Amino acid sequence: MSKPLSNISDEATERTNTPGEMTPILELQPEDGLAWIIEAMVARGSQAGIPIFGGFYDSNGDPLPQDTRFAVQFETPNDDDRQTVTEVYEHIRDYLTLDLKDQQNEEYIDSVKHVLKGSRLVVEDVDTLYLSIESSAEIDWSQSGSRVSISEDAVTEV
Repeated sequence: MSKPLSNISDEATERTNTPGEMTPILELQPEDGLAWIIEAMVARGSQAGIPIFGGFYDSNGDPLPQDTRFAVQFETPNDDDRQTVTEVYEHIRDYLTLDLKDQQNEEYIDSVKHVLKGSRLVVEDVDTLYLSIESSAEIDWSQSGSRVSISEDAVTEV
């Protein structure tokens, strides 16, 4: 069954990034006994990737800087550090110019796809998936525009 994952999911913990370092803004972990399979190619749009929709705002209500870098990271209990499992998105320009409705539109969805470094990623209940950024500013989750979600078309819960 497809699974929507976002900052308001029960499995999600919102975090504040450390400016100047690639650090998590969202931590996701499957419920006990479950796992997520994240596919590298989503059938919407024409390019490979995982659509991730979002809005990123600081404590003043301003968008995070355009040069903010964004990546999906993964960690198992045996890992010493988080592993980056997508190509690093070098700027969030598309997130700043497209509202959430446009990001989900078939015409623009390829601009918010993140390319997985393999054909799929399996996240078991002992693993942790992170959405991480490197920015000169901190995200403020209390701002109404701050949100992030992975397209449910990319995630299957088993």
